[in-house]
This record gives sequence, structure tokens and C-alpha cells, in this order.
Amino acid sequence: MNSLKNDVKNFNKASVNAENGNEYTVGDIIIYNKEGKILEVEVSRFEYAEDIKFLGIVYLKRNENFNIKCNYLKKDTQVWWESRYNLYIYEENIDYKFVGYSKEGIYIFKDYEICGCPISIYYKNVGDKLYLYNSKIQDIAKHIENYCTLEFFDKEELENMLQEIKKYNELGLEEKKRIENLKVENEVF
Repeated sequence: MNSLKNDVKNFNKASVNAENGNEYTVGDIIIYNKEGKILEVEVSRFEYAEDIKFLGIVYLKRNENFNIKCNYLKKDTQVWWESRYNLYIYEENIDYKFVGYSKEGIYIFKDYEICGCPISIYYKNVGDKLYLYNSKIQDIAKHIENYCTLEFFDKEELENMLQEIKKYNELGLEEKKRIENLKVENEVF
């Protein structure tokens, strides 16, 4: 059984030995199957990298390949300032399970357990309408603020702007209440 090793100098890093006997720094762990990536998580999210144990040998590969059923390292090309690799682990070679969904504020997370370690991965923002309503209110407020000095709105124009602010504020309050009452037991949000 293979496992990651914590870096003694930097607790946010871990390494793994490959089939060639060399040790490689791991940035992300990617659990995959023939359909593609199931989940991707940064090694730094685990308190103890040694807890991540998996079956099989780790090979070096140049390209992603979801048609093979082995573990492999692929150079992380998005990190140019250090030599770091992504560790691809075939789903049958590691103990992981999807636990469910959780909600924190306006964000939905997918919760997993990887080798007994709980991990939450961002899934979705359910507060898009809140940003829209807030933006509408700010646009009206900027219009009022940018109005020429010593010029005044006529009563009807001012009432229309205040009605718009009131409308978007009420919509925002309704949306916040909907989000607070949102249940995340299943994937239908």
C-alpha cells in the first residue's frame, strides 16, 4: 500500500515515490475513473498527508489518460515557480466516498471522505440573484449620487427611483430567506 509523505520543511506539501524510485512533490490529488475526474483536492487540505493511502504503483505520465486503471503523476503545468505534480489515483485504488451536500451561506459544497478524512469541495453558488438585486440598487444609488449639484429630481422621478430600490430590496430579502430555508439533501437546489 502506498501513502503520501508530509514534507518536514513545509506542512502544506507532501510527496510520493514513483516507480522509478524518485520522490515527487504532489500538489493536487485527483481521483478519476474512465469518465474523467471525480474529484480534485489540494494536498494542503489534508492535516496529515500520511493518512492518504492507496493501492498500486505510481507511474510518471505526460498526459491525462482516463482509460487506464493505474495511479500516475503528471507535471502540474499551472505552477511554474516550483516542480509539482498532480497525483491521479484510479477510483478503485483508494478508499473514498461521497457523503452528501452541505451549505454555508450562499455556497453549496460536495462532501467527501477520503481515507477517513472529511473534505468539502465547492460545488455551486446559489446566491446569484442576490448579486443582481444588489447591483440594481447600487446603479440607482449611483445615478442619484452623480446627479448635478443644486439640481433636484421632480417628485415623480424620485418616487420611481425609490420604488425601484424598494422592489429590488424586497426581492433580495425574499431570495435571502429562500437560501436560508434551502435544504441540500439532494442535488436539486
